[in-house]
Amino acid sequence: MESQLDAEKYYFSGEFDNEDDDEYVLDLEYKDELEDELGNNFRTRNSEDLLDPLGEKLFEPKDIRHPQGKEWCPLEHVASYIKDRLRKPLKEDERTIMRAECSRPMIDEKVCLTPNLDPEMITYSFKLGRDPRKVLEKSLKQVQDKLLDALGPLGRIFDTVEDAYLKGKNLDVHLLRGWCQRAICFIGKANAVLLAERRKTVLMF
Repeated sequence: MESQLDAEKYYFSGEFDNEDDDEYVLDLEYKDELEDELGNNFRTRNSEDLLDPLGEKLFEPKDIRHPQGKEWCPLEHVASYIKDRLRKPLKEDERTIMRAECSRPMIDEKVCLTPNLDPEMITYSFKLGRDPRKVLEKSLKQVQDKLLDALGPLGRIFDTVEDAYLKGKNLDVHLLRGWCQRAICFIGKANAVLLAERRKTVLMF
């Protein structure tokens, strides 16, 4: 099944709310049934190459041909910061302040917002005798929401670097290092919450 999923992935278009992103990868074993049940709402993703204003192609994972991956160690203080923050949950008031300071970018189709399950998916799950809105789905949605918070600072970093690159401007290193640290904090929050959910899942099942 893994090789099949690597070869082709199927996605749902999601319904979104104000707090909550993007698409759900569905197990291909249900592909035919879902196509019959949902008709045109079921689609495959065929993304075209994205170019910057200079006509240069933006990164696509599929373009990597001969990776030369190797272990690397960051600067000592960078490693210490990552170690300190990556498994540390943010307090809710800290997260609220950070979200206000570096909110997610506004992008067409609300792709940066956390999605609700599609009504069609809920209907299909009920037909299978499952209730997708129980505790596990709610918990996973909360984790997804916290993970997507990192798009705020990460989007700022990307936007700042691209603006400097296209206009030939100098980068504000102080600004970038601040956004990097905030992104790590958001990822650390999501990581800590996901670890807690994994533990709960083991106890539940």
